[in-house]
Amino acid sequence: MSLLSNTQGRPERVRSLVGLLSAHGGTMPREEVYDWLLPRPFRNRDQVPTSIQNTIGAASDLGLVETFRDRLVLVHPHVPTSEDALSDYCHDFLCTTEKQEDRVLLDAFAYFVVRSEQHGSTDWIESNRQVADEVNDVLMKQASEDDERRFNDTKIAPWKSWMTYLGLGWEAPSLPTFYPSVTERLQRVVRDVGMVLGSDREVDAATFMRELASRMPYLDGGERFRSICDSVPFRPTRTTWILSEALRDLHDDGTLRLHVRGDAREGQQLAPDDTHSIRSYFVSVTILRGIA
Repeated sequence: MSLLSNTQGRPERVRSLVGLLSAHGGTMPREEVYDWLLPRPFRNRDQVPTSIQNTIGAASDLGLVETFRDRLVLVHPHVPTSEDALSDYCHDFLCTTEKQEDRVLLDAFAYFVVRSEQHGSTDWIESNRQVADEVNDVLMKQASEDDERRFNDTKIAPWKSWMTYLGLGWEAPSLPTFYPSVTERLQRVVRDVGMVLGSDREVDAATFMRELASRMPYLDGGERFRSICDSVPFRPTRTTWILSEALRDLHDDGTLRLHVRGDAREGQQLAPDDTHSIRSYFVSVTILRGIA
């Protein structure tokens, strides 16, 4: 099983399960967990609802919970339970997992980034089915002949929930499916980058971008991003507009400073924005103190 196969194992439910086990010393009898997640008056005692099964399955798939015949146990005694900390854990897990069924989540997001860059916007998104078919077609180029379909419109709903929870975009009733926006996640990643590169000091753009790519492999220069580019195929010539937008957001809110120099001949090219002070490129970055 995988996160997307556990269609009702949504992030908020997984967090509730983790918080419940943590509050009870890290382990509980199965029946007690069932009663906490959905009290008996609301369920058939002889049948565990799919929502509970999927929640436990998703938590197990993320390496958070171990399941035994009669008990559930937290894998780590100090597993993060706050919303941001658990989101960070899930993000890191999905960035590093070798399980193909779960790699699909960020591979699909990488496709969103590449396809949106090709089109110059998200106007290419028409429906959940169309998106699912396109993502699957690209991912199947990386699969063997015996592999089954990797993405479908049934998986779109849980996928959007996990992408939103990871800080990679948002949903709205007016949108056909999902709007990719990495500002929230990038702000958290920049904090970690600052711990490595330091704060209040200029770092050249190439070094900064390499650090981002290692932590957000579904964006420019990252391993997942490059793999999708090869499958599409697509050859980027600048920073994608999705990442460019997020970098400018963090420049504006004081998380970092993007530097330009009039005499610079080379720099990190951005998607152009004539309305912003950082119009088309930057040569270095300063992560501001208090962030790192």
